[in-house]
Amino acid sequence: MVAPQTDKAFVPRTLARTVLKESATHFNWVADLTDLKDGNQIHGPNTYSIRFTQEFKGLFVDSSEVVVNMYHDSRVYSIYNNYHYDIPNELDPQKIKVDAKRARAIVERLATHLERHEVSEPKLIVYQYSRIDNHPKKTDTTRNAFRLAAEGAIKEDSSPILEGTYFLAWDTRLDSHNPTNYWRILVNAMTGRIIQAIDLLQYSSGTGEVFDPNPIVNSGDTTLSSSTPIGTLDGKRTSVTINRLDPATGGNLRLHRSYVQMDEFEAPTVAEPLSLTGDFNFSYADVYFLDTMAYFHIDRFQDYIQTTLMMNNVANFSIHVDPQGVNGDDNSHYNPGSKNIAFGGGITPPPATNHIPDAGDAMVVLHEYGHEALKENMFSTWLFLYLNL
Repeated sequence: MVAPQTDKAFVPRTLARTVLKESATHFNWVADLTDLKDGNQIHGPNTYSIRFTQEFKGLFVDSSEVVVNMYHDSRVYSIYNNYHYDIPNELDPQKIKVDAKRARAIVERLATHLERHEVSEPKLIVYQYSRIDNHPKKTDTTRNAFRLAAEGAIKEDSSPILEGTYFLAWDTRLDSHNPTNYWRILVNAMTGRIIQAIDLLQYSSGTGEVFDPNPIVNSGDTTLSSSTPIGTLDGKRTSVTINRLDPATGGNLRLHRSYVQMDEFEAPTVAEPLSLTGDFNFSYADVYFLDTMAYFHIDRFQDYIQTTLMMNNVANFSIHVDPQGVNGDDNSHYNPGSKNIAFGGGITPPPATNHIPDAGDAMVVLHEYGHEALKENMFSTWLFLYLNL
C-alpha cells in the first residue's frame, strides 16, 4: 500500500510539484522544475491527475506531458513522464529564418482552391516528428485535392524526414467550410518546408451492440458461459455509438478510422462488415459481432488516452485488427513488427479449444492492444482509470 504524502489538507498541484522535485534525481531533470509549466488538472471521484508541460528556451514542447496521479488522500500512485531529454541545444528561436507571416502564407498557398477558409495565427513550438497518417485516402474530390496538395508539399524536398527529428515549427490550423476541412499544419521555421499535415476532423458515426466489458462483469452472474442461450447473452449487450468512422466508400461505411481498422490477415477468412447506414448491431452469435467489439473498445480507449489523458503521442496510429484469426485458437497475439493484432475465435461453431472468441471480451481486446501501449509503461494505470469511469 502506498503511504499518503501527508495527513493534512493539501493542494494537489503543490503536492505534485513537491513530489517531482523530490524525484528530480530519479528522473534526471533540474530540481527547481523551471521548464515544467502548469497544465490542466482533472479531478475524478477519488483521484487527481495533475499535468505539466515542458518548455525549451521559452517555447512549448509538443507532446511533453508530465502527469502526477494521486488519490484523494494524497497517495501518489503513478507518474507519467514524457519529458523530452534529447532536444538539440542548437535549436534557437532567435535564429529562425521563417517568420509567422511567411509560415501563414505557406499554408495559405495550400488552400488556394478553398473559397471559404481561415488559417490560424501560427505558434512557434518545439516539435518532434513522428509520422501520422490519420486521414482517409478516399474522400470527396475537393478534400482529397487538399490532402494531395499537402502531401505534395511535404515531398517537394527529396530528403526524407527521419522519425524522432526535432524542429522549431510553426503550428497552425486550417479551417474551411463547403467543403469542411480542419487540419493541423506544421511548418519548419528554418526552411519553410511542410513537416506534417494532420487531419483533425471527426468523421461518420454509426451504432452497435457490444459487451462492455463482458456479460459476467456487467451482471455479476458467474454462471454465464458459452453454453448460455444466445438470447440471454444478447440481452447483456449495450447499445453504443460507433464514432470516428471514415467517410463512406462505394456508399458503405466500414469499421475503419484513425485509431483502428478491421483487416484480414489470418484464418479464418471473414470479410469485414459493411453498412449503408452505419448499422453495426450484431448478435453475439454473429462473427461480425467481434468486429464491432474490437473497433468500439480500441477506438474509445485510444480517444480516452488522447482527449481525457491528453497524451497524443501514445500509439497514435490506426492499428490493424483481425477479430477472427489464429485459426480460432485461444491464442490472440500482437505483432510488434507489423503492428497488427489477431484475436482467436470467430469460427462457427466455436472450436472446442476456444468456446468464447477472444474479441468477445473487452478486457481481452484491451489487453492485446496494451502490448503497443505498454511501451509507455502506464497502460495498466490507464486501463484501471478507463474501466472505472
